[in-house]
Amino acid sequence: MRVVFSVLSVIILVACTSNDLAIAPAEGILNKPATGKEDQSVIYQLTSDESLRIHIKTIEDSRCPADVQCISAGYVKVAFEIENVGEAELITPVLPGSNASDTYEFSLGGKNYRLVLEDVIPFPTTKNYLEPRSVEFLLEQS
Repeated sequence: MRVVFSVLSVIILVACTSNDLAIAPAEGILNKPATGKEDQSVIYQLTSDESLRIHIKTIEDSRCPADVQCISAGYVKVAFEIENVGEAELITPVLPGSNASDTYEFSLGGKNYRLVLEDVIPFPTTKNYLEPRSVEFLLEQS
């Protein structure tokens, strides 16, 4: 019986430490900046009975590292999935040292919204290129 319990404990421990688990959703507030990582969702409670989920599907960062001279400045590509609206892919060419930014406008429930990609952090360097990136964005009602 102890062997079975030990084996089950190890399996549960390994499963709980897996990197494949999705990141818990965060709560978003209209017109206030939100930050999320790849495969994380931010939930906005628009009215008492209507919510909007913005899921960060992918973050692709090929910007030239700040401590390197490059021929090309690179770009940042962030794919968002907006529940009930579809997929928004924001692709932003950037100059070294500048922020990533772009805007996607959409309608939902008769209201107009604007998703603003404010930045992808940290800005790449030769020391942090393997670090996971985070996206700073804003959802505005227009």
